[in-house]
Amino acid sequence: MAEARIVAQISFGLGNQLLQFGAAYAIARRLGVPLDLDLSWFGATHGDKTTARAEELTALVPDHLYRNLCRQGRWTTVTDGLRKGLTGRETRFGLPVWDAYWSRTEDAATLAAPLYIKDISFDTRLMAPALPDILPAVRARLAARYRAPEGRYAFLHVRRGDYLSKKFARKFRLLGPDWYGAAMSAYEEANGKARWILCSDDPPAALETMPEGFSIETSPATSTLEDLALMAGASGGVTANSTFSLWGGLLSGGAVVAPGEWRVDGRASPVLPEHWTLL
Repeated sequence: MAEARIVAQISFGLGNQLLQFGAAYAIARRLGVPLDLDLSWFGATHGDKTTARAEELTALVPDHLYRNLCRQGRWTTVTDGLRKGLTGRETRFGLPVWDAYWSRTEDAATLAAPLYIKDISFDTRLMAPALPDILPAVRARLAARYRAPEGRYAFLHVRRGDYLSKKFARKFRLLGPDWYGAAMSAYEEANGKARWILCSDDPPAALETMPEGFSIETSPATSTLEDLALMAGASGGVTANSTFSLWGGLLSGGAVVAPGEWRVDGRASPVLPEHWTLL
């Protein structure tokens, strides 16, 4: 009989990794079983799936919140393939697989260990019970490595990069100055005039697209984790349709304005915290 545990697939960028970890940690905690993290998706021979991207997560999440890091070896892959051939059911590490993609909180209510959790749930309610454990731990890790700007400020996250490509333009909204102007105005109406610090994968270009009438400066950060630390130290802010800035909003613990519709391809948008303002 397989050991009663949860194994979580960790993949893609840091925002998605944190969603995967948060949901799996919440499920493992509810069931009272150990949590192991599967880093098999990452590898130096798989294009941009570099080990360094996985190390961002392990730098942020203290190891007392999970038990082991693991990777699928050749024998594990072979035996899982044989099981699927014989039973028609997918397994990983010999464990039944739950595909969390676009799953909702109610879908996880009947899960039992042992279990392998594959892919990403975009319902933040699933991990909400575990956030009181996760958020302070991640904030402490960020604060130990990076110094947030002095004084009170709100963050503004703008995602460009891959969202400007034809591939992603068919899937995700590209938020423009009209949307950001409305979002920043909504924030300031509720919280007063803000000193905005803009975080982006292309800060100079993003700044050029911002509406006039707001006090905006670009982030001094030189890394993804440093930008996240800046957002965590903010009094709240405005997120993009990005899981990275979703975590910036969660870590800030303040008032957040976010896009309610992330996509243009008809797929559902993430379920965001109820106390956020969605536009």
